[in-house]
Amino acid sequence: IAPALADRRGWVLTDTTPLGQNWFYQAFWRRGLDGDKLRRSDTENVHWYTTDNTAVPELVSEVARARETMQPEQFAREYEASFEAYRGRIYTIDPVRNLYTGPLSPDAYQQDGRVWPYVERIAGFDWGRDSPGCFVIVGVRRDGGYDLLSEDYAAGRLVERWIRAVTEAVRYWRPSRIYSDPSSPILPDMQNAGIRIEPATQRNVVLGIERIANMLASPKAPLRVHVGCKNLLREAAAYRWKE
Repeated sequence: IAPALADRRGWVLTDTTPLGQNWFYQAFWRRGLDGDKLRRSDTENVHWYTTDNTAVPELVSEVARARETMQPEQFAREYEASFEAYRGRIYTIDPVRNLYTGPLSPDAYQQDGRVWPYVERIAGFDWGRDSPGCFVIVGVRRDGGYDLLSEDYAAGRLVERWIRAVTEAVRYWRPSRIYSDPSSPILPDMQNAGIRIEPATQRNVVLGIERIANMLASPKAPLRVHVGCKNLLREAAAYRWKE
């Protein structure tokens, strides 16, 4: 941009919604930060906050809802123009809100002292050759929340054994949908074996991580993980953003 502005001493206006301390932050924003070694006298930073816009009544209620359901870091980025990058532990599993200790059943779950039928069950598969692979069953609750009910977690498992294990799990849990990592090399093998599995269409990793973290933090319809899913609980506790 600089060469195009130099001949007539021009200026440029740049704008963005923050996504951590990415290239925009390094190339533009730091030049307007007081105390930063890249600070330049000809650069000025200006924030406009979504939370300050009260001209649209619907926006006020939407911001209030987002504040309740989002992680504080994500809310600050999306609604308060914060460039703060995600750091440290990603998922926080509250032992009261997020651990499900009720009996395992394909058909019903316990909540608020009552037994309710699941709306449906969904399955997910992530194959691993050197790292572990996993097949999980998720129950969809009537309040819009989810229960992660079962995991089959193994490293170095042959394709034939995965097909047999998934077939048996599907027979018991009866999921209405089964999704797989679209890059899984054994997806065609599973489909040829008669397993109704389809590639997931959402491949935005950061968006997926943010959604799971928000579901865990939801006060109204939290994501719950059955205490028997020990591998998932262990890996979730160790999952961290790269520094």
